[in-house]
Amino acid sequence: MPCGPYWSPRIARGDPFCVLVSDCGVVCCSCCRTLAIGTPRAVLPVRYDAIFAYGFDETFNEFLQFYPIESERTALYHAVANSLGFSPSELGKDASSVRAWAEGKSEADIFAASKAGAGDASDSAVAALQYVANADEFDFYYSRLHGIGVIKLMVSAGVDLTPENAGRWADELKVPKAKLTTELGTYEAAVERLKAAEQLFAEIAARDARKTAERLERRAEQAAAEATEAEKEV
Repeated sequence: MPCGPYWSPRIARGDPFCVLVSDCGVVCCSCCRTLAIGTPRAVLPVRYDAIFAYGFDETFNEFLQFYPIESERTALYHAVANSLGFSPSELGKDASSVRAWAEGKSEADIFAASKAGAGDASDSAVAALQYVANADEFDFYYSRLHGIGVIKLMVSAGVDLTPENAGRWADELKVPKAKLTTELGTYEAAVERLKAAEQLFAEIAARDARKTAERLERRAEQAAAEATEAEKEV
């Protein structure tokens, strides 16, 4: 278990490349330790952008959508974001910007927006797509939440989540194909586990509701019987 984490002094905290280094030398992507390497004191930069924020926000919302107390759910979002050095409000704002931008857009629209000079580069979603698609080989470092952000764009565009489609998107958006297709498999497996857990909790809740109803029915029957006996005695 990593001991830390702390911000690497080799990269300023305000820099868009976010790095967390644990006391035991494990470097983690600054999002739920989704990337880790065991080289002591190595530095692994992960670029924060609106697509990364979208992946973070969508992941949190999807996996905690049934958390029963909204105020606690919000507090958890803030706690996770703050503990990783992110601003909860900035994450939410950037994610909402991407969500609004992607609404109604087709696969072709998203691909076109990633091309240099296309679309409105002042839009955070367009800027992120264009940076990644046109960055030099070592200027962009893939992170899991950026990958999930791309997967969620596929969902928004109505694209079937298949390895073949993920490969096409990776080619068009210039993200590592092997990583994105692997990410898709990991994401879908996690969603299946979530669905299984939801089903289990639904069954438990239904069973508890039946038991409660049966218990109340027995109490009502007992009360009615006691009332009948009392009337006879009178």
